[in-house]
Amino acid sequence: MLNYMKSEGYRILHSRGMYLFTGITAAAVFFLNWLLSCQGQIPYATAHFSLGMLVGSPMLYCYMALLAAGIMFGEDRKNGMMKNAVVYGITGPVIFMGKCMVGIFAAACSLIVIMTAYVGSARLFLPMEEMELRAVLLEIPAMSLIAGAAMMLGILVLDAVEKTATGIVVWFFLVIGIPRGLLYLSHVLQSELLKKAALFFPENFLAEEVRVTLGGYAILWDTPQGMMKCLVSGAAGILVFTAAGILAFRNKEL
Repeated sequence: MLNYMKSEGYRILHSRGMYLFTGITAAAVFFLNWLLSCQGQIPYATAHFSLGMLVGSPMLYCYMALLAAGIMFGEDRKNGMMKNAVVYGITGPVIFMGKCMVGIFAAACSLIVIMTAYVGSARLFLPMEEMELRAVLLEIPAMSLIAGAAMMLGILVLDAVEKTATGIVVWFFLVIGIPRGLLYLSHVLQSELLKKAALFFPENFLAEEVRVTLGGYAILWDTPQGMMKCLVSGAAGILVFTAAGILAFRNKEL
């Protein structure tokens, strides 16, 4: 596995995709904060508003993880990358786990650069209080395992389908459609058991327990119980998608 991970790491390191993704995103958030600072005394020209866009939309970490997975691995099927790996005796499960570990590491490096530009430019250009900084810095570990699970699912579904667009649709159905459907069904059936199951999915409990207004933040990861809820949900997703990926790659024709 180590040799395969090295080869994937080398390929990503010498490809332009992640550099462009990181550079464009970092430049965009830097420009956004600078632009807000030029707006004078309007209520939105604050770090509270700028950072609140991310704090209030934690599923953005998952969307960005999917995008990063597509950039790194979306063309593997067309390029015959996995077939080449199999020729050298590398098994399907090793390929899947190698992709996941290299992809998550590369995405984490990208996140460090983007968040440095985001938080740094907000602090440089906009009025900032300790509350805003604490909220966004705690959000990163709270969403880390959930975003990691989202990337693993992305790698799995992007490999399972012929077209990248189809894989994206499948990913959104699994991550967004099914949880929302279960929550809606629990209200229709007035089932507390089904509601509890639906609220285990990040899409649902983050929507219910994260609130951002001009007056302040209400975030679940600001408490030990809320942080643990995020970490347990993410860890469960990683375990499920690891098992699903190993089974899928073991049984598929590469």
